[in-house]
Amino acid sequence: DSHILKDSVTLKIDAQQRVSQVWVYFSKIDNTESGKPENYHNLLIDIDIVRESDDLYGSKKIKKIYSDWITTDAMAAQLAGRILSRFYDSPAIINYAVDAKDADTVPGDLIDITTRFIQNDTGAKQATRFEVLQVMEKKQGHLFEYQAMVSSYNGLYAFIGPDTLGDYSSESEDNKRAYAFIAPDTGYFADGSAAYKII
Repeated sequence: DSHILKDSVTLKIDAQQRVSQVWVYFSKIDNTESGKPENYHNLLIDIDIVRESDDLYGSKKIKKIYSDWITTDAMAAQLAGRILSRFYDSPAIINYAVDAKDADTVPGDLIDITTRFIQNDTGAKQATRFEVLQVMEKKQGHLFEYQAMVSSYNGLYAFIGPDTLGDYSSESEDNKRAYAFIAPDTGYFADGSAAYKII
């Protein structure tokens, strides 16, 4: 309410970016050729079967990667897993405008946006984390337009926190969303919530 300009928000779901399978071709044979399946020794396929089921999307969305640099199964699996975790659902793309006083974010920054276009199960506005994709100065020194994509992973991920943080149960909701906390070896915190994962 105090940053985004009135009536400047638009939100769309980009179904083209959803991924349910990642195929990573790696261990290249001929370095002078690229982008051909037969030019790689190995293929790793990671599939999210749940997202392909009739209960959810009911279709396959395959992303193929021809890697010139990956040489091991572990690296290929890490890449495929990260892409699936990032694009397992069609991402939301938001466009909005701000006055110059609020134009302090740059592409790559993570921001939390609360808008009536994103609601929880009760219909209340829900704060959602986005990654800034681009910034355009529409009126020099006055008006800036932004585009950002929802920054969500399948699981709970966060940054390593500063030494000043308290334990999980005593910290603010903002800090719980922003920083990682070490959990007991059960994989759950004392309140029953799932432990963080490391990307």
